[in-house]
This record gives sequence, structure tokens and C-alpha cells, in this order.
Amino acid sequence: MSMTQKKPINVLSLFDGIAGCRQALHNLKIDCEYNASEIDKSAVKVAKNNFTDINHLGDVKLLSWRKEEKGEIDLLSAGLSMPRPLNIKYQKKKPFRR
Repeated sequence: MSMTQKKPINVLSLFDGIAGCRQALHNLKIDCEYNASEIDKSAVKVAKNNFTDINHLGDVKLLSWRKEEKGEIDLLSAGLSMPRPLNIKYQKKKPFRR
């Protein structure tokens, strides 16, 4: 490793979706080891298509992170579900009402 090259940051992204955090890091030219937890198969497919270096970890409920094995987490990211009225998945269903 040269003096100008920095160590990649270790990222854990929970509820990663289509890897928006990975895209932001890419845009900022931040080198990273990117680990993602996501169960939506369509979202994972999009993420894998855009970034082949993502380590997909599966369901967050089954996630195990041992510092000794995977290192310390430098950045923890967590996605949020899109509000139901805006999510295309629910557009054919009844509208969300309070």
C-alpha cells in the first residue's frame, strides 16, 4: 500500500434496497468493502447488476457480524421502506388510508 492509498472503509448496509448507499460512495470516489443485507430479490438483482463487488448477506434477522472475522464497521447504513402510497408495488392495491 502506498502512502497516498487509503485503506477501504468497511460498510454494513442494512435493508440495502438497490444499493443507494453504495452508489453514493461510488459517486464520492470512496473505496469500500461493501456488505449488504437485503431480502427483496428484485432489489438485490438491481444492486448486483450495478455493483459486482457487493457482499450480499441475506436476511438481517439471520445476520451475524464478528469483528474478528470481518473487521470493524466504519460506516453503518440502514434503508427505510418507501411509504406505501409511493411504492409501485402497492399501486394496484387499495390506496393507503389513515
